[in-house]
Amino acid sequence: MLDDKFSRIIDNMQEGYYEVDLKGNFTFVNKAVCKMLGMPKEKVIGSNYREFGSKETCQKVFKEFNKVYTTGEPGYIEYEAIRKDGARFIVANSTYLLKDDQGNIVGFYGLGLDITRRKEAEEKLRESEEKYRRLFESSKDAIMILEPPDWKFAKGNPAALDMFRLKGDKDFSYFCPWELSPEKQPDGRISEEKAKEMIRTALDKGSNFFEWVHLRDDGEEFPTTVLLTRVEMQDKTILQATIRDITEQKNSERKLKESENKFRSLVENAPGLIVTTISTDGIITYVNPIWENVLGYRRETVIGKNFKDFVKDVDNYRNTLEKICNEKKVIKDITTTLIHKDGSERLFIFSGTPELNSKGRVKGAIGAFRDITEQQRLQEQIHQSQKLEALGTLAGGIAHDFNNMLAGIIGYTDLTRRILPEGSKGHENLSIVLKAAERAKELVQQILTFSRQRDEERYSIQVYPIVKECLKLIRSAVPSSIKITENIDKDSGKVLASPVEIHQLVMNLCTNAYQAIGENQGVIDVTLSRVNVDKNQASKLLQLHKGTYVKLTVRDTGCGMDNKIKTRIFDPFFTTKGRDKGTGMGLATVHGIISSMKGAIDVQSEPGKGTTFDVYIPALSADKDASSNQVHTRPKSDFI
Repeated sequence: MLDDKFSRIIDNMQEGYYEVDLKGNFTFVNKAVCKMLGMPKEKVIGSNYREFGSKETCQKVFKEFNKVYTTGEPGYIEYEAIRKDGARFIVANSTYLLKDDQGNIVGFYGLGLDITRRKEAEEKLRESEEKYRRLFESSKDAIMILEPPDWKFAKGNPAALDMFRLKGDKDFSYFCPWELSPEKQPDGRISEEKAKEMIRTALDKGSNFFEWVHLRDDGEEFPTTVLLTRVEMQDKTILQATIRDITEQKNSERKLKESENKFRSLVENAPGLIVTTISTDGIITYVNPIWENVLGYRRETVIGKNFKDFVKDVDNYRNTLEKICNEKKVIKDITTTLIHKDGSERLFIFSGTPELNSKGRVKGAIGAFRDITEQQRLQEQIHQSQKLEALGTLAGGIAHDFNNMLAGIIGYTDLTRRILPEGSKGHENLSIVLKAAERAKELVQQILTFSRQRDEERYSIQVYPIVKECLKLIRSAVPSSIKITENIDKDSGKVLASPVEIHQLVMNLCTNAYQAIGENQGVIDVTLSRVNVDKNQASKLLQLHKGTYVKLTVRDTGCGMDNKIKTRIFDPFFTTKGRDKGTGMGLATVHGIISSMKGAIDVQSEPGKGTTFDVYIPALSADKDASSNQVHTRPKSDFI
């Protein structure tokens, strides 16, 4: 939007403004240049200045460019140019070095003025003084005559009197140009010395166009452009100064620059907000630095690529871009997914608006993306925690009621069995009933563990010996096609737990791992370490807090699972195994144990890429370890 404002200012200048690269190819032109050449802007851009002049003219322009490049000083040249229709015209051209933000020279920019008519006017001036007088008097620019030998102002038109706030022509006879100027110009040069140099240049070359800071009679400084033109009179040579007050233009440029800087600062430093501009065909033309922080791509590698390369749902993206660019709709707060450099997906809230050019036509879209990946993940964790909490409460209540019923079943069945002779059919049947009741008792224990209503005596224990013992048992149970690797840190430290709970954790996780691999070849990797979790890491997992933990990781190369299954793996009685092949309480028990120890568990899995369980158990410090020989929770209330 800011570039459009700047372009409108440039386009409305009467002088032809252009920019060329070091090869002389036009990279920007305003309307005045297009008018001079008789060609539309799109035809001029990309063309070379050599296409609009004779061989002699091109050599002359090349020498001027070379001089400006070598000296670093602005240059001035007049030359004959050729329009598209073959017509020839004279251009007064001032050339300046064009530099990028790092100060590297990348080309030239300049102001070109078609002085063909002025040349003709000068010719006619000698023939018709009256015609010149009307032009002189009616000009909106200040026109002043400088006469030798001291080059004081001899006459000024009404516009000049108004510009310098002088009363009449007599006032001009008292001033040389540098006396209507501050002591020094913006480049630091003394006004008198520089003015004399500009006069010499105009006398030598016939004209000289430059910027100058003048001084009004009341002491106010103001910026101008000055065109000094040599005029040959019958008896002497004079100079005509055409001066234009560009205060408004400079103020506009300054405000534009300030506004651009504010906008750029806002966009470049917007926390957590990706801002990008996209052309109508989807090519990225700008991204702010946050893009690199959030999505991992360097800015310079992104610009010029198609935005669809970073979008998950390409069809939805194309529909959205069409609504913005073709229908000129403003899109607000829609959810979309972008792809991180590492292949992961990140969720964003997107808002977009059309980007217009100077003619009000859509040239692309401006989009803002707010990353809500972590927010969404935490919301899902909260929902999952609340769901498991509700299931635990329900399951715990059912387990206690079932526990009371089992007490009667087991008690009276055992009493009745003892009455019957051993070997009798009744004795055998009741023995089967008791075995079924024992299995039901074990299931009740798992339910109570999940619901955190089954209390264990906890005390300070080393985790690694229990893990080692479990791995021996697992190795004897898994098929030979499955390799078990371990990385057990003996200095991982102590935790407040019961050996039974740790044993259940390891066995359930490892059993889940080798069942995921099945009859295929695979690897189960078990790691035990001591880790320090900082605030940033803790924010990624709801139950995790800043501190020191004993971390147990069980990683397998099995079938993996999708997000739909992953959200339910800790639900009691949920299983992906076939009928009668699992109770669905293994991982539910793991979750119950970890939650009761105020720990956390994280799961990473993708279909076909295996699964990783990271279990965080709060580690005991040396002080707590010394005072935690044994900790009793509330007495067990279960009859069984």
